[in-house]
Amino acid sequence: MTKEQILDAVDLPLEEIEIEEWGGSVFMRGLTAEERDIFEASFMDDGGEKRKTKNILLDNLRTKLVSLCLCNESGERLFQESDIKSLGKKNSHVIDRLFLRAQALSGIGEDGVKNLSKNSEGE
Repeated sequence: MTKEQILDAVDLPLEEIEIEEWGGSVFMRGLTAEERDIFEASFMDDGGEKRKTKNILLDNLRTKLVSLCLCNESGERLFQESDIKSLGKKNSHVIDRLFLRAQALSGIGEDGVKNLSKNSEGE
């Protein structure tokens, strides 16, 4: 393939998900490589060579990932970082379901999430 073919390829999965509790459906897409790096880095302290994860339970892990993946039907994000706290006030059961789909669409398995907290302080 050429560089242009690779860069022009539409490779982000996009799906519509019915959310009964919200009375409608939402669109979700997988993360770009850049978004995944930003997501993972958001849980890191700048500690030089010994970077350690922050307390993951206090960092809205689920809501952060969901906010990066919720989008319109064109794949454009609906939420920005400033919306995370507001989105975090929504039904935890709904956010958890969306988090699991966001993980699947983005290729982030349970092991990937565990690895974010693997080297946290005190472990």
